[in-house]
Amino acid sequence: MPRLVGPTAPHRGEGRGSSHSRRDASGNKTIKEKNKEKRERARDSSNSNNLSSKTSRENLSSRNNSSEKLSSKTSRENLVKKDSKNSSTTANASFSAKQSSSSSTAPNDASWTPPLWLTKVKPPHRTRNLTIPIPPVPADTRKAIQKYIEKQQPPYHKQQAQMQLLQNKLKGQKEKAKLAQKKLDKLEESKAERIQEIKVMSQEELEAKFQTIQEELEKEHAAAAKAHEEEWKQNTEKEAKAAKRQYKKEQAELAEKDREAHQQKVQEELELQAKQAKAKDDDDDKDLLPSQKLEREHAKVKEKLDGLKETKKEIVWLLKQVINAEKKRKAPEPHMPPKKKQIKL
Repeated sequence: MPRLVGPTAPHRGEGRGSSHSRRDASGNKTIKEKNKEKRERARDSSNSNNLSSKTSRENLSSRNNSSEKLSSKTSRENLVKKDSKNSSTTANASFSAKQSSSSSTAPNDASWTPPLWLTKVKPPHRTRNLTIPIPPVPADTRKAIQKYIEKQQPPYHKQQAQMQLLQNKLKGQKEKAKLAQKKLDKLEESKAERIQEIKVMSQEELEAKFQTIQEELEKEHAAAAKAHEEEWKQNTEKEAKAAKRQYKKEQAELAEKDREAHQQKVQEELELQAKQAKAKDDDDDKDLLPSQKLEREHAKVKEKLDGLKETKKEIVWLLKQVINAEKKRKAPEPHMPPKKKQIKL
């Protein structure tokens, strides 16, 4: 009877140490490793089913073998009894003959050692095996044994049919498991592709949102910079106008002060010259004639007129300077664009 033996080879994932130890850089298992683990679990479950079916088959085969052994054992024992009777008679006769011959030929010396075939203890290197030819079991006895076994145990053909059904079921389950594994792999691949597509789409959406936000911020920044620049221009223009007015006012005040100081200085010099001339005239009048006195007075008057003309010219020049400064102050100022400052943002 053939014995059905299940698969005992190790799984593909065992012995390599890759599926349980392989992990990505972040510490999480990849999709392929998860699929391998699922396959290994399915194989383990199928192997356990195979082992259970194997044990049931071995039990059935052991029962059948035990029945066959019993039948063959009984037939062998009968044959051995017959052969043992014949061999015992021949062995006794040969042993008595040998003993008589050895007693007649052996010397009376104590150093004599019997041969090995006479000793009871056999050497370990010369073991003997007894082979008994057993004739084939007759068909009648075989049928009788089969009937007896069928009476004692359930019929074998039913067990065989059940085993065949179980095998067919197991094959169908294996095929279903393979198909399910293929479907699962396809689903995992489609899932990974879909996740990748979703990642790409989300990345594109994020980039578009980031671009719009960046454009809005740039517009707001440009508007704020423009407003700040206009405000700065207005403030600088106001400050420049105020500084220019203050400068013109200060210049006019300084010119007025210089004019007054110059007039005062000229007047003091004229007074000093007049005093000196009067004192000199008083000294000279005592010694001069009346005609000479008149000439001297005429020269003095002429000198005074010349001094007055010079002072008049200076006063006119100062007045012209003041008038020009006042005209420049009242005239409209040309617009000078202020220098742009570099704004660090």
